Amino acid sequence: MIIEIDPQTRAELIEATVNAVRQMAGPWLDRRGAAAYAQCSLSELDRAANAGAFKRYQRAGTPLFRKDEIDAALSEGRWPGRAGRIVKGTFVPDVPPGETDRRVKHLLTHGSAT
Repeated sequence: MIIEIDPQTRAELIEATVNAVRQMAGPWLDRRGAAAYAQCSLSELDRAANAGAFKRYQRAGTPLFRKDEIDAALSEGRWPGRAGRIVKGTFVPDVPPGETDRRVKHLLTHGSAT
């Protein structure tokens, strides 16, 4: 299926795509990008930064975050309520030994993970 779009929309889509690729390739993330990277809400990201889990930088009034600092906060347990790591773009929580079996059993029995 081919969708035709007008030249202005096409240019905007190309610019947005290029900006997204540049942002993900570099060490810096804006607020939305950082929340998406850490797979959390914007408010959870803000609470973690406010708690000192990682630094919030400012550039021209825009908050920016470093991927390596988010990774470190997760892997070192500095993010309140979260511990884990980003693996190939997916947040993987640290789970105590034996906990995985309980969660899988619960999911199979009840159809939801809690």
